[in-house]
Amino acid sequence: MSGKLSMIRHAVRMLAIMYCVCGQPAYSNYEAQAVTPPLSFSQFCIQYPEDCQRHNDRRNRDFRSSAQRWRELAQINSIVNFGIAPKDPSASGRDAEWQIFPYDGNCGDYAVTKRHLLLRSGWPSSALLLAEVAIRATGEHHLGADRA
Repeated sequence: MSGKLSMIRHAVRMLAIMYCVCGQPAYSNYEAQAVTPPLSFSQFCIQYPEDCQRHNDRRNRDFRSSAQRWRELAQINSIVNFGIAPKDPSASGRDAEWQIFPYDGNCGDYAVTKRHLLLRSGWPSSALLLAEVAIRATGEHHLGADRA
């Protein structure tokens, strides 16, 4: 039975990917507009100004292979995921201040901590973008990494 369930999950994932890729137009009439950053970001930049500056790639591109970069990314992801306890969602909803390596935290704390460690490892800031999304049905906001 678990084999069938696994196949069904795989098929659903593939359909979702196809919907996202094929369901979007290849062009956009979106006009660039000035966007105000979230208040949490502004507060974060006051507390951690170095993390909000532009950082160039300090890695030796000839030394590190793609596999080594993926391992570094996975290692930092694991360190942060195990190093920060998830904050109670009810308390997290009232907490709009992002912190680097708090004892317990929400999605913003996880995202900025991972970005902080990757910046310190020499990754360029242009490859470490953050995106905030709002879930319409619940009004929840979540912060996560966005690939450049």
